[in-house]
Amino acid sequence: MKNGKTMARWVRVAITGGGAGLLLAMPFPSWAGSSGVLAAGKSHTCGLKDDGQVVCWGGLYYIKPPPGTFTQISGGSHHYCGLKTDGSIACWGKNTGGEASPPPGTYIQISTGYQHSCATKNDGTAICWGDNSEGQLSLPSGVFTQVSAGYEHSCGLRQDGKAECWGDEESRVVTDVPVETFSALSAGYNQTCGLKTDGAGICWGDSDGEESLGFLSRVDVATWSSKICGLKADHGVDCWPNDVDKPSGTFTDIAAGHKHACALKENGAVACWGENGSGQTTPPKGVTFMEPSIQPIPVPQPSDGSCTDTGTDSSAHATFDPSTGELHVPFVDVPGILGGTQTYEIYMIQLPLTFTFDLDMNRVVEK
Repeated sequence: MKNGKTMARWVRVAITGGGAGLLLAMPFPSWAGSSGVLAAGKSHTCGLKDDGQVVCWGGLYYIKPPPGTFTQISGGSHHYCGLKTDGSIACWGKNTGGEASPPPGTYIQISTGYQHSCATKNDGTAICWGDNSEGQLSLPSGVFTQVSAGYEHSCGLRQDGKAECWGDEESRVVTDVPVETFSALSAGYNQTCGLKTDGAGICWGDSDGEESLGFLSRVDVATWSSKICGLKADHGVDCWPNDVDKPSGTFTDIAAGHKHACALKENGAVACWGENGSGQTTPPKGVTFMEPSIQPIPVPQPSDGSCTDTGTDSSAHATFDPSTGELHVPFVDVPGILGGTQTYEIYMIQLPLTFTFDLDMNRVVEK
């Protein structure tokens, strides 16, 4: 299901000089992208407002969310969990198997499934709680950069980008994990989808072999159905099976429910589509939702996120600050912006990424 700060990969770049067409090769530390601003369940949806508070709509609205401010939320079939600003976890909704009774402590990433939930700590250790009827709480030992809770299984992402899954083996989602390198995972109903480090989305489990989704910046798999939705490289939305009523435009976050989906527009508004029997596709009016943020995932090995200049100016050297998500790129000798600072957002298809920054086009062109 939704994995909080784990799917889309964005970098905020502070341009402190000038120099069109400078080619950089950037080895970034292991980290996860935009926060889970939206989360969808069976017949309900929740979102983070721009002040960090949770608002829900649809069936039972869904069970009044707790007070306080949050940095990310995740929705299962009938419960939700959120990461509060102090790093603690709060859950609401049904608690049939203990899925809404989180452990104490501070965490950096949260994921909810059918009747269980999982989270990761700052040091990469992970924990799951709730129903364990299929072994979905029995995490393998070691460090994870992300965990994702599905229907009756869970998956985790190792530091080397390899995926591991545990729990229900009948759907083959546990036994048929691809030997690929991933940047993000989303576990759902008898299947799991992942974004490979080249940006290609693939799914495995219930389907015959691997299913290709094309190039995506984010993917979300429902825990109560086979519905999958994602953000394409151009920030448009796509869903599988295909939704004929999906909206056009550009979006920054997406959540897949049982028979509906919602996506966050660049202006902070939400567009929803699909079944609306309980009002799950009717978000509250006049609400501005939070802009997805960047959350680095710490790794035990040192990583300064430095950039290697492969262009013509050997003095250009960029540094990445994991605490702020800012990539500081010095450029030189371009009239008009010397001494000034401009901020750009860059979508990364691949980690590490090689790209050309074009000042005239005001964007990065992937190479």
